[in-house]
Amino acid sequence: MANKKTSKQIREKIMSHLREGPRTITEISESINSNWLTTGKFLKDLEKDKQVVEVFSSPKMKVYRRTDDPVYYSLPFSKEIRDQNIYLLSKIVRLWKEKEGSYPNKTTTQKIAVEVIEDCELDLPVLEFHYGKVTCMNVSYEQDLVEVYDISTPKNSQNILNCIKKILKEDKHTGKSEDERKMQYEREKMNFYSTKEKLIKDFDNEGKTSENLIELSINFPMKLEKFYSEFNDFVSTSTALLSVDSNGDNLSKIKETFFSLWDLITTLSYFKDAEKFISPQRKELFEQIKKPNLSFKKMGYETLATELKSELISIDESKLKMPQDDESKKIQRLFLENLD
Repeated sequence: MANKKTSKQIREKIMSHLREGPRTITEISESINSNWLTTGKFLKDLEKDKQVVEVFSSPKMKVYRRTDDPVYYSLPFSKEIRDQNIYLLSKIVRLWKEKEGSYPNKTTTQKIAVEVIEDCELDLPVLEFHYGKVTCMNVSYEQDLVEVYDISTPKNSQNILNCIKKILKEDKHTGKSEDERKMQYEREKMNFYSTKEKLIKDFDNEGKTSENLIELSINFPMKLEKFYSEFNDFVSTSTALLSVDSNGDNLSKIKETFFSLWDLITTLSYFKDAEKFISPQRKELFEQIKKPNLSFKKMGYETLATELKSELISIDESKLKMPQDDESKKIQRLFLENLD
């Protein structure tokens, strides 16, 4: 007769299984060889202890993840992708510290990791997110990640190490977040992101802000066309407001609305890039994670966008002091269309 598992053993088995990503109660119960009701009870206890969190719930299915899941949005990537990413990031941190004497910041680590993945053609996700291309992992670097996440050494470990050493030997990474972002944007010709950096710097200069908003619109990536109308509407409304806002009264509202919109569209970008690495068996769970996150962000943006547009509607059209060059006339037509 098999020995009955203790409560501690069951909890440990559940936490160990969830290292591979979010799972349904059924999947967890099968993995730990326990019945559904018992597994559900222990998951509720672990949830109370803030060790797991419910990702999704429906009458037919409940999905849980670890609270310390290192993947952005706890997307259901394979164990191989998770382990290779953790190994890659941990070795970048260790080799950087050996070379520079201090830990690299998150931006530096992410940008080096992306370079390694692309240059060495590793089959790992590279995702365009809030600040350019990143890996799928969001981890704390001042610890031994391999030990913390209990992963095995990947088969291509030597190739990964050689790539990291080669890139670090080139001495082009400064370890400063702004420099790291700028270098990636230039290297990858990411004009949409580099223009956004200019916009943030020039937000207090109304003229420059209008120019950068127009340039952003020109460089808008078509993979994000789902939110192009929202983006175009924001650019039109903001540029019109800036044309009559001599005191900068609306600038703070424009900033707040822009950051909300940027969060929305770059989160969509992240999910679009990630989807290619999700197995068919995990696509349903992927969608259940994606949809509420995008819906929540869109709702927040729409509230701010409505408030911003109300400022424009209250302005007499004759007061819109738009420049008269061809490009500006084209934009002005867009403004007036958006007022309808």
